[in-house]
Amino acid sequence: MKSPSAQSILNRAKEWREANRDSWQRARDTISFIEQGDQWDSKSAADRDYANKSTLQFNLLHKHLRAIQAKGKNVELSLNLNPTNDMWAERVEETNAFRMLLNHIMLGEEQKRAYEHSLEKVYSYGQSVLYVDVVRENEETLSNTIAIRCINDPSKAFFDKNSQSLLKNDGAYCGLCTELAKEQVHSLYPSSKGKGWVEDKNTVTDYWWRDSKQVDFLKLVGGEFKREDMLTGDDIIATDKEKRKASVTVIKYMRIINDRKTPLEAAQDWPSEDLPLVYNYGLTIWTPEGYQSFPFGYHMMD
Repeated sequence: MKSPSAQSILNRAKEWREANRDSWQRARDTISFIEQGDQWDSKSAADRDYANKSTLQFNLLHKHLRAIQAKGKNVELSLNLNPTNDMWAERVEETNAFRMLLNHIMLGEEQKRAYEHSLEKVYSYGQSVLYVDVVRENEETLSNTIAIRCINDPSKAFFDKNSQSLLKNDGAYCGLCTELAKEQVHSLYPSSKGKGWVEDKNTVTDYWWRDSKQVDFLKLVGGEFKREDMLTGDDIIATDKEKRKASVTVIKYMRIINDRKTPLEAAQDWPSEDLPLVYNYGLTIWTPEGYQSFPFGYHMMD
């Protein structure tokens, strides 16, 4: 499949922002009212000041919501793994090692902090976004590991507006907009030096989308077919070595800066079968325009 154009990616980011404009306004209003204590609008505050009247406010809601957040942080997280067959009983050591690995990946200290941060965003913004990245494990090897972090400003992420899942994990694409200074762009892409499209502040859009490709499947002795590129030493190929082709889903990635593709212009394969951004919702209702989110304190403001 042909890679999307830079303009089509930017259009999709714009569509998501427009569809969620009301949600983000509610988030800004709630943060201003509860977190920053701006409980009087500027005109009313100015009129009272002019009339030499005090503008009293009692931010009891902030303390109440902080107590709820503290309870959420104290929830003990656990990972429950259920085997899909009886092979685990024959490979107890391998199963336990895999269980420990998943617990380290999903419930390590950094991951727990990301979940706590995500919970705070849900309370304040009505939604949050987790980024499941694949990074180098250390400087000594080329081994990769999974890193989970919470996006500080969830309004910078965008998703397929036609997604039906509240987690947006069934969408056709997702993206994340950030900013890079000119020096950072030059450091990442030396060929950009002297180019007129690099500005003092540059909007970077990372974009992932679902694609498909044809792969070979080999017949095993049990009659089932398995991807040839995923065979292990335990797989026994049938004597007739029957091979079939089938389509599988892959995730593609590209980055654009401002309104153009970067030197990473060619789409890259992302090392996962799932989109890396996970949408987390708080109080949500369905409207003809789609799901609308509400911060936890929004309906308590007076």
